[in-house]
Amino acid sequence: MEIKCRWDDVVKIINNSKGEELISNAQVLTNADLEEGDMLFLGVLADIEDSNIVLESGQIYPTPKQVLVQGVHRIVAKSKTPLFRSSTKFVKIFYLKPNWETKI
Repeated sequence: MEIKCRWDDVVKIINNSKGEELISNAQVLTNADLEEGDMLFLGVLADIEDSNIVLESGQIYPTPKQVLVQGVHRIVAKSKTPLFRSSTKFVKIFYLKPNWETKI
């Protein structure tokens, strides 16, 4: 699915939900509901071709080809911050690493 977001290529040292210190290579600000482990690609759906990956267990894992190449990032941590002059509305911040640097 496509989401509206702000993608910033910024390097930051962050802590994930397990308390591990990581270096994030980008951050995305959005209102979309995403989770750690989800993957993001900066572009549009028309840029993605579908394919399948067969895991060591034999399970078929449908995934875009870009998962295997540079350009796809995995969410490694998340946080939120209040919108300007609001105590009830928040924007979600997702910290990313290139997918080839993370394990499936």
